[in-house]
Amino acid sequence: MLREHLDSYFSASLRDCYQIVKVLPPPDEVPIEQEKTTLVIVRPGGQANQLPISADWQAWWDQQQYKNRVLFLTGSRDTFQKVLDSARQTRALQSIEDELRSENTPAEDPQCGSALF
Repeated sequence: MLREHLDSYFSASLRDCYQIVKVLPPPDEVPIEQEKTTLVIVRPGGQANQLPISADWQAWWDQQQYKNRVLFLTGSRDTFQKVLDSARQTRALQSIEDELRSENTPAEDPQCGSALF
């Protein structure tokens, strides 16, 4: 769910800065093309070499031939944890709503509440 949301939010519409978006991928699933720039959204890593990306991503980048064809987007660990917590809560609420709908629970039922339907 988080991947889908970020992918739609950062989808390249004008394609001036980047043409491809990869959201939270493993390093081995990000091919770099000579003619296209890729935005890679990664989890915050340790502060190795004064960079906020993980050592795995730094090692991956060091191996790339077209280094100017990659953009990284990340954030702080605290913010990322808050995003994950919010995604879990949203997923849980959607699961409850889906279950109530599959049981044909009327919207007036106290279990539903006005926020679900």
